[in-house]
Amino acid sequence: MLPPALSEQLCSLLPGQDRLAFSVIFTLDGDAKVLKKWFGKTIIRSSAKLTYSDAQRVIDDQILGDAQVDAAEKASDIERDIHILQGLAKKLRARRFQNGALSLANPKLVFTLDGDGLPSDCGQYQQREANTLIEEVWL
Repeated sequence: MLPPALSEQLCSLLPGQDRLAFSVIFTLDGDAKVLKKWFGKTIIRSSAKLTYSDAQRVIDDQILGDAQVDAAEKASDIERDIHILQGLAKKLRARRFQNGALSLANPKLVFTLDGDGLPSDCGQYQQREANTLIEEVWL
């Protein structure tokens, strides 16, 4: 694990803060077909810090809520972008499976911790649309 100074600050994409990156930028059409691609060094500035739950609420047509959004951005613009990405991710995923990709999703175990941090219960992790969106677009 990285020390908190790295994982929570220097290497974290915090809203409104510049970060150096090596980026791969794809231009896609409405059918999620790649029109152009570019690789290079960039400076990126995140507009918001979202959790999977934040993204799922937007996918479920709810408002963004308590997410950290940079003051220069509008939550409605981020919500629109999530819906666009979700539509593209669905098309990319469908195409991958049409071309022979296999789904190797194994159930994941999650634990509920008590007040002392000890496991008190367990269950299966609930995979939601936000998880598959992130997997398809960023991994």
